[in-house]
Amino acid sequence: AIFAVNVAGPMLCTREALQRMSTKISAGGKGKGGGAGGAVVNVSSGSAVIGRPLLYAMSKGALNSFQAGAVDELASHGVRVNAVSPGMTDTSLIDDIRDSFDLAKIPLGRFGTPEETAECVCFLLGDAASYVTGANVRVGGGRPPGTFLG
Repeated sequence: AIFAVNVAGPMLCTREALQRMSTKISAGGKGKGGGAGGAVVNVSSGSAVIGRPLLYAMSKGALNSFQAGAVDELASHGVRVNAVSPGMTDTSLIDDIRDSFDLAKIPLGRFGTPEETAECVCFLLGDAASYVTGANVRVGGGRPPGTFLG
């Protein structure tokens, strides 16, 4: 189930986006493209680097590998592909550790918000990032992905 959501889902979404965005192929998969190009942003995680929790981390590592391999192919269709890797974000996913977590481990001294991650996604989707592809932007308050629970 984890791989279906974190690997197969983004692969299928990217395939469908490419069919619609491509400057080379039409929506039916043949002929001249009618798309104007575009951008895809995947949500990865620092867990891909640290390996914990194992299955989740493996799925995010696979997503990162998919992206690395897709950059050239998508670029040839006028489509950029990037990722964000959120750090500790104030959502229900950290409910079990929120009160005991040592905020000194995060240089900015606080958890991030979903809105801060969304702002980074918006940047990567927009014209200001028109020369950015293949990037994996860490949105973690200065905490590197190589630390536990990153």
